[in-house]
Amino acid sequence: MAYAIFGRAHALSDVPHVFDLRGIRPGAPPYFARNLEYPVLIGFTMYAMSFAGGGALGFFLVGALISGGLAVVVAITLEWRGSPHLWRWIVGVPVVLFVFHNWDLLAIAPAVAGLAFFERDRDAPAGALIGLGAAAKLFPAAFIVPLAAVRLAQRRPRDAARLVLSASLVLLAVNLPVMLAAPHRWWWTFSFQGSRRATWGSLWHYVGQIPGLHELTAPPTANVLAFVALLIGLALLTRVAVRRRLGAFEIGAAATAIFLLSNKVYSPVYDLWLVPFFAALPIPRRWWVLFCTADLGVYFVVYGNSRLGLPGDFVVVALGCFVLTRAVVIVAVIAMAVRGHEAKPARAVTSGGVHG
Repeated sequence: MAYAIFGRAHALSDVPHVFDLRGIRPGAPPYFARNLEYPVLIGFTMYAMSFAGGGALGFFLVGALISGGLAVVVAITLEWRGSPHLWRWIVGVPVVLFVFHNWDLLAIAPAVAGLAFFERDRDAPAGALIGLGAAAKLFPAAFIVPLAAVRLAQRRPRDAARLVLSASLVLLAVNLPVMLAAPHRWWWTFSFQGSRRATWGSLWHYVGQIPGLHELTAPPTANVLAFVALLIGLALLTRVAVRRRLGAFEIGAAATAIFLLSNKVYSPVYDLWLVPFFAALPIPRRWWVLFCTADLGVYFVVYGNSRLGLPGDFVVVALGCFVLTRAVVIVAVIAMAVRGHEAKPARAVTSGGVHG
């Protein structure tokens, strides 16, 4: 019943579907007993959840409690740093739609907290939290190099070292048990993602629709292009971050946006990654409304297609329009974030920054 309600329709959550599909139980831990496409921190969390009992429904409810609690942690962190638009996190469309849909809050909450600690010049805990987030989803790892570069530009090499070392140690500590005990299954997570074609939500998918460019969506080519695009984007961001002394949340917003644009895989749930930055930075309301509109449109087209029987041609055109709209907003977020201001907590900023 729980699978029919929550899993098959995917209307509320992927969590029960993964429970049934992957068969993770107390006697069948991920990585050691079976393959799992999620990074290790999520796999460990799923394994702990399997002890709750109650089948798929119990698995969903425990996951909802974890994600709900982490969503509160994000809200408290944003309030602590004096974010100008906290309500965008609390009632944001992506949060309402996807907070219980997957395990992305395991990455978002520590990453946001890490950026807040970086603003307070507490580089060791900042790095540790960002490393913990990267153990759940890779995108927080994109913060490290530009943040460390800013510390070096401030002539604080020890703080830069603390940031990088703490992030690396936490990321390694989470992954090392699986790397040593089940290296093939640990690597399978990455090989699985590498074997996927560019998905419909990514820009690579639509570039591949151009006559003669179809092979750009094939895994080997898409992997290389996505990786090169990410490296170039982060290199440019690092240069701008140093020159303009960008704040932590400006760097986080731009790095997350670059990761989203360059990635060959894009799920509607990934929109949740960007919401804290709409709350943390004074981004104009029109961009927030456009982002939420695109997110809502994608949700109803994708998850309503199987139930409403929307015409195939309409789905293709509508998705293309919403994906393009979302991409335009993400590019605008990068442009606004890199305008920058001297790195200070939000409560201390009296001028400059991203004006609304």
